[in-house]
Formats: sequence, structure tokens, C-alpha cells
Amino acid sequence: MTICLLIKNFSSQLVDEFKKMNFTWYAQSDSSIARSETFLRDLHMSGCRILFIGFESVNPENLKDLNKNQWKAKLFSDYSSSIRRIQENGIGIYGSFILGFDSDVPSIFDQTIDFINENHLLGAQISILTPLPGSRLRIRLDNENRIATNDWQAYTGWNALIKHKSFSEGDLEAGLLKIYKNIYSQENYRKRASYFRKICQDLIK
Repeated sequence: MTICLLIKNFSSQLVDEFKKMNFTWYAQSDSSIARSETFLRDLHMSGCRILFIGFESVNPENLKDLNKNQWKAKLFSDYSSSIRRIQENGIGIYGSFILGFDSDVPSIFDQTIDFINENHLLGAQISILTPLPGSRLRIRLDNENRIATNDWQAYTGWNALIKHKSFSEGDLEAGLLKIYKNIYSQENYRKRASYFRKICQDLIK
């Protein structure tokens, strides 16, 4: 039995136990969880109401080097359909995105805004690419002389710490703020919440 199958079996058994406990819970996954409609229904029945999913980027070029088997890159073309299937089963999605990959250009800010709003994500966490100590990213950028500062107090995930070919440090930070202001504006947040509310209302009819 493969490790993947073992994990799937364990997850199904765990969800079956949760169904008996009558509580609400949240989890972290990737978008491949949408491949099983049966499992999504079981998740909702067990009390799962929110999934935190690391989409990482709306630019597919950025996903190719995240892992050796290009797992995220292979999922990219199904991002929107996966989001729809998950949320149609009454499970809201909080997406995670990173700004400042090498392939990013100034349009990445508006593209990220559009992706979040058009796919009706309940919310999103956006950060700036950060070369944390010990990471492969830090080793590469250090070798390329592209780390702007070693002031550890600045390593928050919201400060620009790398030298980027398309952005100044201020550009990245301003772009991050632009995204947050847009997606959490009263108008856009209400639109996304209204979309999800209707799904939940339809599920209990």
C-alpha cells in the first residue's frame, strides 16, 4: 500500500470519527482535496467549515520551482474549479499567496486581487517572499547577492527583503497593501461572504 493511499485511508477514518463528535473545525490542505466529491461531503458533515490552502501564486511560472515534482504547478490549471467544488460543499477557503517570486511583474498585484475576488475566497493571507535562515531560497539569494538586509526584526513576511529585477522594496510593500485594502474592503468582502452564505443556505434547504 502506498503512502498516499495510507494517508487517504487515515483521513477518511479520522473524518468518520469527527462526525460523531458534533463540533466545528478547520484544516490546512492543498487544492487536490477537491478531487473527491465524496470526501468533501464527508468533510462538511464532520464539521469542517474552512480550509486554508496555499495557492502560493496566481502566476504559474512561479510554481514550477517550488518543489522537485512540480506538484503545485500541476494543480494550477484546476485552481478555480477546485475552489468552486470545495466551496459548493459548504467549506470556505482562505488562500495563501506570496509576492516577489522572480517571475513576478507589476501586474501580479491586480492578478492576485482578481483571483481572490472572482473565485469568492472567504479570505486570504498574502506575504512577501522572505529568505528565512536555513532555507534553500536564502542560500540561492545569498549566492546571488540579492538579500537586502539581515535585520531579523524585518523578517515579518510583510517587509521586502530581496533585490528584485521588477520591483523596488517599496513597490512590493505598496503592492501588498493594495491587495489587502481591496480584498478586505467592505464592498468586496461582503460580495464574497454573500456568495458563500447563499451556498450554505442552499445546502440546508
